[in-house]
Amino acid sequence: KVNIMKKIFVLLTFLMFIFLTGCGSKIVSIEADDIVACIENFNITDYTFKVVYEDSEETKQMTMNLFSQEDQVKFYELGEHQVTLSYEGVKKVINVTLEERKVIELKANPSTISSYLKEFRYELVELELIYNDGTVETEKLSKSYLSNEDIISLGKPGTYDIEISIEG
Repeated sequence: KVNIMKKIFVLLTFLMFIFLTGCGSKIVSIEADDIVACIENFNITDYTFKVVYEDSEETKQMTMNLFSQEDQVKFYELGEHQVTLSYEGVKKVINVTLEERKVIELKANPSTISSYLKEFRYELVELELIYNDGTVETEKLSKSYLSNEDIISLGKPGTYDIEISIEG
């Protein structure tokens, strides 16, 4: 009888252990924002998603293995893609837009310049180029950024508004 009692006790302990570990917080959903990035420096591990449990939330880093092989290929292609993030059996479709790196804003410093005609040099103006990946570069103004009409105007005395064009 003692041996049978020990076996029953071990069995009940084992069943209780299984019950307690199986009743942990279950995932209710996963949340992830759509991604817009430059393909030149895109890395999926730079992004996170939120796991929502019944009683808490947790932020996790995205990794390649959370996406199918088919979706992983899309991370190297320009364009808009729908990919499926899969975490512990729960799935979330997100949009990933991969663009070429391009200038989205341009600032001229100074934006207004007064100079004698003989002293004017394009290099007096510094351009701040703001790219769609958040980076900023500076360059000196050159003729290549101006129309022929503006170049001719800057060679004559007077006051002119000129248009600077970089990458359209």
